[in-house]
Amino acid sequence: MLAREAANLLVTNVRLGAFNGLQLLSTGQVHIPAIVVTGFDDTVLRADANVFGASYVVKPISPAALIALIDRKLALPESAEGGGSDPLLMRDTSAEMP
Repeated sequence: MLAREAANLLVTNVRLGAFNGLQLLSTGQVHIPAIVVTGFDDTVLRADANVFGASYVVKPISPAALIALIDRKLALPESAEGGGSDPLLMRDTSAEMP
């Protein structure tokens, strides 16, 4: 579907059953801004996402932070994308506070 239809942004989870969301990025057929969402703060997966220029987000993330990240990804030219050390990519722990 990504190869047939133009998309502005891909938001995917890492675990998609037997399929890995990073595989969508690794095909090399389509290069679009991407956000990889996961419940696992895994340095290898984070590095893999960064190779593809995708932002790596560990759940939970507040809706406001996710929307801000989406806005930022859509506003950036393709060459300026990447996971980097953006504070929006940090784990949102506000829901865990007593």
